[in-house]
Amino acid sequence: MWLIRIGMKAGCILLILMLLITTAHAQDNSALYLRGRVADEDGNAMPSVVLGLADGDVLKAGAVSDDNGFFAMENLKAGRYVLTATMLGYATRRIDIELSRNTNITIDMQPDVRQVSEVIVTASEVQGTTSVSRIDRTAMNHLQPTSFAELLELLPGGQSVDPVSNEAALISLREAGSSGELMSSLGVSFVVDGVGLDADANMQYVPNQSDERTYANKGVDMRNISTDDIDHVEIVRGIASVEHGNLTNGLVKIVRKYTKRRPEVRIKADEYGKVFSGGAGWGRNDGPVLNADITYTDSKADARNQFENYKRGSVSLRFNNTLSLTDGKLDYNAAIDYTGSFDTEKNDPEVNASKDDSYKVRYQKLALQGGVRWENRSGGMLKKIQANVAASQAFDKIEQTKLVTLTTTTAIPNSMEAGEHDGEYLPYTYYAEMEIDGRPMTLHAKLTTNLSFETAGLTHAVLAGVELNVSKNYGDGRVYDINRPIGGTYTRPRAYNDIPARTEVSVFAEDAVSVQMGDNRLTIKPGVRLTQMFNLPDEHAMHGRIYADPRLNLRWQLPALGHWKLSVDGGVGLQTKLPTTAMLYPDKQYKDVVQLNYYHNNAAYRRINLKTFVWDNTNYDLEPAGNLKAEIRLNAERSGHKMSVTYFNEHMDDGFRSVYNWNILHYKSYDNSSVDASALTSQPDLADMTYTNDTLLNLYSMWSNGLEVRKSGVEFQYSSPRMARLHTRLTVNGAWFKTVTCNSGEQYEQPYTIIINGKPLGYIGIYDWEDGYERQQFSTNFMTDTYIDRLKLIVSLSMQCMWFTSRQPLYNNGVPKAYINKAGERIDYTEADRSDAYLQWLVQTYSGSYFDKYTVPFCANFNLKANKMIGRHIGVALFVNRILSISPDYHNNGQLVRRQTTPYFGMEMNIKI
Repeated sequence: MWLIRIGMKAGCILLILMLLITTAHAQDNSALYLRGRVADEDGNAMPSVVLGLADGDVLKAGAVSDDNGFFAMENLKAGRYVLTATMLGYATRRIDIELSRNTNITIDMQPDVRQVSEVIVTASEVQGTTSVSRIDRTAMNHLQPTSFAELLELLPGGQSVDPVSNEAALISLREAGSSGELMSSLGVSFVVDGVGLDADANMQYVPNQSDERTYANKGVDMRNISTDDIDHVEIVRGIASVEHGNLTNGLVKIVRKYTKRRPEVRIKADEYGKVFSGGAGWGRNDGPVLNADITYTDSKADARNQFENYKRGSVSLRFNNTLSLTDGKLDYNAAIDYTGSFDTEKNDPEVNASKDDSYKVRYQKLALQGGVRWENRSGGMLKKIQANVAASQAFDKIEQTKLVTLTTTTAIPNSMEAGEHDGEYLPYTYYAEMEIDGRPMTLHAKLTTNLSFETAGLTHAVLAGVELNVSKNYGDGRVYDINRPIGGTYTRPRAYNDIPARTEVSVFAEDAVSVQMGDNRLTIKPGVRLTQMFNLPDEHAMHGRIYADPRLNLRWQLPALGHWKLSVDGGVGLQTKLPTTAMLYPDKQYKDVVQLNYYHNNAAYRRINLKTFVWDNTNYDLEPAGNLKAEIRLNAERSGHKMSVTYFNEHMDDGFRSVYNWNILHYKSYDNSSVDASALTSQPDLADMTYTNDTLLNLYSMWSNGLEVRKSGVEFQYSSPRMARLHTRLTVNGAWFKTVTCNSGEQYEQPYTIIINGKPLGYIGIYDWEDGYERQQFSTNFMTDTYIDRLKLIVSLSMQCMWFTSRQPLYNNGVPKAYINKAGERIDYTEADRSDAYLQWLVQTYSGSYFDKYTVPFCANFNLKANKMIGRHIGVALFVNRILSISPDYHNNGQLVRRQTTPYFGMEMNIKI
């Protein structure tokens, strides 16, 4: 019923929008229009081209081409005109037009050899109300990446990294160092062609094992994202539009190639592996276009290790078409994508006795998506309506084989139910196998509309819409022999397909209000996003609740100060991330307490008896994590010199974290001495044995909103105009980041290492202080790039300086606030307890230098990259990261620390047919 109600609401909205479209179509418009598309010499769309239509010296109409190169001028009168198209770095086009009827035109732009500043090989700051870095195709070609993760070095404060193949590549934005907290990457949303990459239904993890290859509850693995079919990327570091939700830290918007382009092949080789890709776009610039791309990557964590490798293959087919209508234009597109990756590891039989040990991660995903966009060009308030739908099905499997060798007699509990039962003694050596089968399915639908109108001198640009996301994991889950486990025994086999589907519905609206006040122009963009999760059990605190994300961005364009153009941007807003499926529906918790462990030399007389406790480990109070973000930015531009400085502050006190909870377990402790070993003819009978009732204070982990993250920092970027004689541009960017991560509530700790009278300490300490770290870093990147158009050569040299990184534990005195005894009572901890024979061990102690700040001083790396076109069809490129490194030795706590770096290099060839 809930799905029917959602469909009825969405249908009503769609009906209203269709009525608006019908009304817009019915408007009479006898005036003429001039529409067209602007493309470069290869047929690629050219956005942001300025077009003017003049009658003599009088400008009659103007337009700017959109992201697909299209433009339109409406309500024109018949006559003779001159159409002018200008774009920095391209020769100005002037076209004589005699307009006597509705006209469509294609404009081909040619590079101007006298202007070369359009070649941008770094990320550029988008001029808007929030902090956004844009990385174009030219910058990606120059960087020569293997995976998407390498693009992050172009952001303020970013550093070059080698390709990661033996662990998940996870993103972090505006963060000092590596906190290890899952919210760093989980809070970043990835959107490809308007459709989000939903990883919330991913449950691929091995219980009780630290596995860097898997990324359950961590967000998107960037190893699975190819860069070869991308047109451009926008990374929103500031406060995102309310159109985008289910995020806390930032947004990555990927737009792929949808235009006509010549067939091209890319071949790359470096010390870690090889990349092959090919793609083309067939069709007409003013008609249907089919794009196809294929990519294959084969890489290794260590070129000397042939037993651990990562392979990825992807195929993409994308179709789009544009229809010119009487009162507007209609764009529609469709895409089908396949991605497969294979991460394997085996032992070298010449080094390890367990030659059959292996670890394989096989990931395959098939995705379908389509969209339609109608733009109104006949006037009226309604400007655009856009709808997107998508579906994906992934097949994710972990297969592990491991030789388990035991040094002591160990029993395995093999009961799936609570209660008393006998266990089984494990052999000292055995092979264990585990398969984790995940099949997450996602559905996505989104409808947006754009309105534009004026009221009382204010210009309004309204964006409103509704979004639906559904995901469910149909996998068989963890499958293994319970009597021959690989890891611990706190969990059991579990089928993922028993978990309910997660359904999220969001509505959003924002209004960009602009007003001209003399030489000042102020744009304020308030908005709100409302989200509700459906299909949740009534016990959840989130059941039936609507969560609001209010956001506000603004831009103030100041009067010119001499030759300087100045503007101030700022904003404040809340960004919210919903819990993942694994957090909402965690594994049941199992605790097996040994009641009897009777070992006899005769295996037939041995007996182990356990009591298994099983409980629901769901935190029904779990709620979404919210990050309150604020920033302010100053922009300045003069004669091609562009600079910006941004200060930001973020605070999240309800992030997701695994914390300890406690319970009391009652069991029997049998006395082995009550067994007469000489009289045994079989296993001892429990009825003949004496026992005492005992109590165990048990700590176990569960998901909670127990993480606090405080971020602040300054980002800056400067770029010069390209110096005409040297053909060189200077770009400087950098950032100072400060990140504090800690717990946001009380913590339970139990000193397991303290054994008194043969038993662990029967108390749990309650601690109420910040347990975490403060991290800081300051870095700058200096880059010069030289573009010699006559030689078709681009060379860049960058110096990446990390001036310092530091880490300091947050101070605490180690004294608990209270404690829990075996009766379950909470008792305040007093000064007298510090002298108690038992309670004194609850005070945590630290070494004298534990709270000292650990600082790593200055280091610098020099990187070289070069791209050269040979004729019109062949391009060659090479790169060397850390071609020179300055990493002086330093002392830490009296110890000399020596730093070493090794270069990372490679080359590639691009062929355009």
